Amino acid sequence: MTEWRERHEAAREQDENGDYQRALAMVIGAEGTTGECFDGVDENLAAALAHEQNEFQRAAGDGRDALTGLPVGAAVLAVAGAAGAVLGIGRRLSEYR
Repeated sequence: MTEWRERHEAAREQDENGDYQRALAMVIGAEGTTGECFDGVDENLAAALAHEQNEFQRAAGDGRDALTGLPVGAAVLAVAGAAGAVLGIGRRLSEYR
C-alpha cells in the first residue's frame, strides 16, 4: 500500500503539472506503475485465499472425523436406556403380581 501511495502521488504530481502522458505511463505502463502494485496485491490475495481455503478444509475434515463415532455411540446409549427402562418397568410389574 505504501508503494502504491508513493507511485500514485508521483503520477498525480505529473498530471497536475500538465504532463498527462507521463502520468498515464506511471499508472498503466510496463514497470514501476500503480497497476503493478495492484497486480501484486491480487497475487498475494489469491495466495492468501488459497491458504485459508486449505486451512478451512483441513479444520472441517478434522471436525467431521472427530464426530465419526457419534451415531454408533448414540445408538448404544439408546439401547442401554431402552433396556434399563424395560428392566425397571418389569421389576415394577412383578411387584403387582
